[in-house]
Amino acid sequence: MIGRGPRSCQDERPSRLDSSAGRPYDSRVSPARLPRPLILASASPRRAGLLERLGLSFTIVPSEVEEVRRPGEPPEEFARRIAREKALSVASRVGSGLVIGCDTIVVVDGDALGKPSDPAEARRMLGRLSGRAHQVISGLAVAEQPGGRMEDAVVSTKVWFKTLTAGEIEEYAATGE
Repeated sequence: MIGRGPRSCQDERPSRLDSSAGRPYDSRVSPARLPRPLILASASPRRAGLLERLGLSFTIVPSEVEEVRRPGEPPEEFARRIAREKALSVASRVGSGLVIGCDTIVVVDGDALGKPSDPAEARRMLGRLSGRAHQVISGLAVAEQPGGRMEDAVVSTKVWFKTLTAGEIEEYAATGE
């Protein structure tokens, strides 16, 4: 369960085969090899799942940053700013760690779509995306604590949605994702 407090995650997958050398290797990164504990500034199950799939040990400490776009702020800068604010917000609350902040924005027809407020809005958004292309803009920031060093990046990806049936839209909207 992901809640407001910190939690630790450790992927216990078995090692895989290194195809280039024909020998087993462990894809997990040992916490001893990281300069500081790894902290995810997000309650997103998808983001936690990505780090788990990489075999990283980390702690979840959700940020409480309000995701409000400033008038005229380009989507790329909005994603970068929110990712930085999330990382800095959590970094200020932890003693030591590498804090990862992220934000993702979907842009269609020049409109940046926010998180749907309810299933009805989710259905409208999915209907708008169905059968067409849109941009997914992801901001990433890593804050080092102590020390205050910050690195960030923004990536934009063009995504094509298949044409969704009304049933598929309804089913996905009901998940709350």
